[in-house]
Formats: sequence, structure tokens, C-alpha cells
Amino acid sequence: MTTEILASPDPLGRWKAGAHIRGSDTPVPLISTRYDIRIRGALAEIATRRVFRNAEAGSIEATLTFPVPVQATLYGLTATIDGRRLVAQAAARSAAREVYETAIDRGRTAILHEEVLRGIHMLSVANIPPGGEVAVEDRWVVALTTLGPAADRLTPDGSVAVLRIPVTVGDLYGRSPLPDSDDLIGGGAPARATVHAAADAGILTVNGRPPGADGLELSLGRPIDLRLEGWRPTALVAPFGDGRTLRLAIAPAPVAEGRLDGDLLLDESGSMGERDAGGRSKHETAIAGLRDAVGRLRSGDRVRLWRFDERHAFVGAVTDAASLETALRGLTGPQGGTEIGSALAAVAGRPESRTVIIVTDGKSHALDVQALARTGRRFSVVLIGEDSLEANVGHLAALSGGDLFVGAAADTGRLLAAAVAAARQPVTPAASAGTPLRDGLTLTRNGLAIAIDFPPGPETGVPDEAAAAFAAGLILPRLDSPAATDLALRHRLVTHLTSLVMVDEAGAVSEDLPATRKIALPAMELMTDMGIEAAAPRAYSPSMAMPATPGRSRMAPTKVMLPKHDAPASAPFGGASDGGAPAAPAPSLLRRLFGRRSDRGLKAVAASIPWRDITDLADLPGRLTPEQAAALDRLARHPAVAALAARLGRPVEIVAAALLAELAGPGDRNAARLARRGLAGCVEAEIAAVWQAVAP
Repeated sequence: MTTEILASPDPLGRWKAGAHIRGSDTPVPLISTRYDIRIRGALAEIATRRVFRNAEAGSIEATLTFPVPVQATLYGLTATIDGRRLVAQAAARSAAREVYETAIDRGRTAILHEEVLRGIHMLSVANIPPGGEVAVEDRWVVALTTLGPAADRLTPDGSVAVLRIPVTVGDLYGRSPLPDSDDLIGGGAPARATVHAAADAGILTVNGRPPGADGLELSLGRPIDLRLEGWRPTALVAPFGDGRTLRLAIAPAPVAEGRLDGDLLLDESGSMGERDAGGRSKHETAIAGLRDAVGRLRSGDRVRLWRFDERHAFVGAVTDAASLETALRGLTGPQGGTEIGSALAAVAGRPESRTVIIVTDGKSHALDVQALARTGRRFSVVLIGEDSLEANVGHLAALSGGDLFVGAAADTGRLLAAAVAAARQPVTPAASAGTPLRDGLTLTRNGLAIAIDFPPGPETGVPDEAAAAFAAGLILPRLDSPAATDLALRHRLVTHLTSLVMVDEAGAVSEDLPATRKIALPAMELMTDMGIEAAAPRAYSPSMAMPATPGRSRMAPTKVMLPKHDAPASAPFGGASDGGAPAAPAPSLLRRLFGRRSDRGLKAVAASIPWRDITDLADLPGRLTPEQAAALDRLARHPAVAALAARLGRPVEIVAAALLAELAGPGDRNAARLARRGLAGCVEAEIAAVWQAVAP
């Protein structure tokens, strides 16, 4: 995407004039986004290129947390800085974060891509110098979802496959387990991206339009929906990277003939009443989809229909269209919260329930993914709405061996029919027996039959990183943690165990710590259609960052409340679960000691300081409220703090400010960086002694 810049004799002034955060003078660092999509058979390879530019007078760190398809495998990260191309290396999660933080302390530009929850990734670009530009490209691979024969168009083999690329989120129900520094931020300004897409066979559309040779420019206020009619099975042969040859085959799954006896839970929470651009609510879309799909039931099939919001209830058994209409009269319509966990637990606890289909927008925290997966039930999910979130319910589907179906509203009926067809397959554990890394793997997923094997003989085939990463991503959850980590490192995967990191050792060195700029995802377009005020697009405003000062306007960026996970939240399936969700850093000895004291006034003061905008501890006094400044002054006057400052040879105000930063907590990385710098040379026992004197 090319952005026009108005002529100006002052480049920094020029950028700031066209791209600033609403309500502040802080420029937006993300200036363009581009997607390049290649589809072979039903395998999609996506490269996402984001360009970050620093239009401020000091160094910055740009961070972006964004949704990704739960079943996607991210396998590559590169960056272009001043014409130099850097390639990221894979490392264990904690080691990658340490490399990144150390680079920041040394003033080097560094880039880190990590999975913060299954289906939620975070990209961090630190020490972008004033006037500097960094282009970052990630590469990921995912299988499409097949919907079976098309009813509206004749194609060579009549099959249709879809893929949704989520790019933003709406408001979510519940509390987030993530610290503010890592969390999703919504409500950003309108944004657009260039999308180039091509398929090796069939008719491809992107958001209902042919992509064309020049690509499309699309709004990032709604997901990118790909639809491919007439795709063909594919077989790929490539080196696997360990001296063996990989064979990967993807074809439509065979039609199962078994009788269907399962449960279907319909979300009737308040968020299901949200309407799309056409004025149709998610609930109405789901009901229409059920009516379309009921025609796929066969003689002897039975589906028990349940509804849930804050409560759940059985509404009737469905065997045909007439019984569906009777059951639908028991629905109450969208209202209340989304206590999806209690509804799923109740249904999964019934002895006759083996397969459960969930129809929802996924916008709830209230389910224990690990506990539900341990019930032995298979959970499949049909997501409704352009602001739906895969991260939680999609994780449950993956853990339990179920499927995830998500696509455009027009395909809801076929998505539900595909879920019904998949439910006929025998219930088998997600974690297969044997040793898949040695013997290969065969599974069905989202209407596809996927086969991985390693034929004997020397390594053959043309290098194919995407195919190898896709196969590794399917095998990895079925391994123990050491083997899974080794496989992820070998294929440079971003997982709950590993991250990708790179450091620019050839660029300029920054003397100060960077100011953190958390970039907000664009506001959902459907919010405008619902009558909620949204910002007008501007020529140079492709994204939104968090404001530097407290207070928000009605549509200012807001923290999105994410689902709450039980550890290990991010571990896929039942295998490599050691890493789980990223654990919060252990509290320092200082915080552990101080947390036990009755006087916690200083801790409250520390938590109230906007550390993300502080790059030098010497600047802190000028940024404080009178109450905060008084607390800092009291701390600086204490003899124990003065003695520590004298030993370190630093101004007592700097040491006192560093102690306050240390108290800010593990969720504020910028405060931790300031504390490291201000207290360099101290040992924990020495700091503990200071606090013993300050707060005995």
C-alpha cells in the first residue's frame, strides 16, 4: 500500500501533520499493510508485510497484538532496515524475550514475534530511530475449510473452500489474562491494506471480488474472506529438513455414513444481537443457517438443540425441518452475558453426548478449555459474525479433535451443514497414537483429509518451507515438550514454546530507552452500521496507537477483554503443554517483600504512573501529578535510598524513580526496563534491605 505524503520542508512535521493519534500529537507508527496470498489446492500461504515509521523526535517501540487463525502455523519472519535484510531466528519463548530485552538495553533495533495466546500473536519492533522505517514480513500457512459441492455455480469438480483472515476484533466479554502491554487493543482509526491473491486452480474471490492482477485495496475494519470454487486435491513432496522426504496430501474428506446423534448449542447472548452492514443480526444469521442445514439430516439422525446466554436450557430434539421449527419456538433471542462454559459442561456431562456443535461469535471468557477437553467429548465450532474471535473456542476444537468452521455470512448454512457432516466422523482423540514424527499422520480437519508420511530413501523434492511448516505444525501438538520444542526450532515456528527474534547489530545505537507505542486494531466497520460513532478516515492514518495520556473519547482505543484461560492456555491438543500460555514474570524480591507490607501506598502510586511514555528516569518528575511527585520526593528523602544512590554514584532522584518503576508490576515492560537501567549494579539483597528500611 502506497501512502501519499503532502509536500513539506520538514519531514517530521510533514508526517506528524498527517498521522497522529486522535486527541494527541503522537504520530501513528504503522503506516501500511500488505497481504500476499498463494493457494495450492486447499493450502494457503500468506505473507503479511507491515511498515513501521517513527515520526517522533525520540526512539520508539511499536507493538501490535492481533488475531490469527487458530489453525495457522507461522514459520518465518524477515525485516528490511535501511536496505538491509534481516532474518529472524527461532528460540525458546523466554530466551527470545531475553534477547529482545537485552537488545533494547543496548540501544539496538530488535524485532520479536510471539504467540501470547493460541490464536493471538504479538509483534514488537523496538528502537526505531527518529525518521527511521522498518518493514517486517511474517509468513504463515493454513488449510482452507471445504464446504462440499457448490450449489450456485458449476466448476470442474464442484467443490468450494473458504478461509477467513481475521484482522481486528470487537468488544469481548470478560476479563483478559494478559497484561496491558500484551493485550488486544481495539477501537483504532480506519485502516486499509493491499491484498494480492492467486490460486493454482478454481475461481477465487476476496470479500466477494476477484483479486485481479493488481490486487485489491480493502478495509481492515472487517475480516478478509477468501472463497475458492473448484479447488483440486494436491500432493506435495519436499525435504523435511532432517534428511528425510515429506509427502503431504490434501483432499476432500470422504463422506461418513454413520448416524448422527449429537448436541448443538446456540449462543443467545447479547452480542449475538449485533447487526452486520445489511442490518441482519448474528442470531438471525444463525437461525437462517440452521434452516438451511437441517436438510442435510438423514433418517435416524437426531440433534439435541440447546440455547445459552447467562443460563442454558434444552429447547428440543431436531430430526427434520418440522421439529426444528418446533424447537426454535423455545428460543428467547439475544440477551445477557455469555456463560458458555457452564452450558458446555452441562451438555458434555450427559452420557449420551459425544459430539457437540457450538454456534457462537466466540466473544466470551467463561469456559475452561482444558477441563472441557478432558471430558473426551468432541467440540466443533461454527463462528458467526465478522467480529468473532477464534482464540478460545477454536482452541477447544483443536484440543478435542473437533473442527472450526468460519466464513462469510452468506455461507453460514453451508458451514453448519459441513459441521453436521464432520460430526458423522467417528470420535477419535486429537493426539494420535504412535510416533507421528517417525511414522507420519493421517487426520480429517474442516472437511479435508490430510496425510503426512516420510517415504524411505534419500531426501528429495524442491525446498518448500510452507509445506514443511504445515506438516510440522500438525505433528508438533502430538509430541512431548522437548521433542515439540526441537521440531519448532528446526522449522522456525512461532508456538506456545518458541518465538522468532532478530537484532540489527549494524544499525544506529539509541542512548535512551524507546517510548512504547501500542498500536490499536481498527474499529470494526459493523460498529458504524450499528450507529456507534467512528472516526472518519484520513489520507495518512492506516492504524491507531494508544494515547499517551489518560482518558478516552467515546471511540478512542480501548482494551479488548480477552477470554480467561487456565494454564497451559496456549498448549495445543493434549501433548506439548509445558509452555502453556506465557506465564507472567515472577515478581522480583522487591515486589514480594513490599507486597506483604501493610502500607501499599507507594505501590498504588507506581501503578498509576504512565511508564510507557517515559524514556529516561530523569524526565519522570516532570510527568507526575502532585500526589505522585510527593510520593517520589518522600522516597528520595529516605536515608536508605540516599545511601544506595551514593554507593551507585547516581542522583538520589534517579534511584528513587527506579525503585518506583520496580514496583509497577510485571505487566509493565517499560517500567521494568527503566528499573533495570536505574538499579544496574544492585543485587536483590541490597534492594530488599532498602525496602526493609523504607517499609519495616
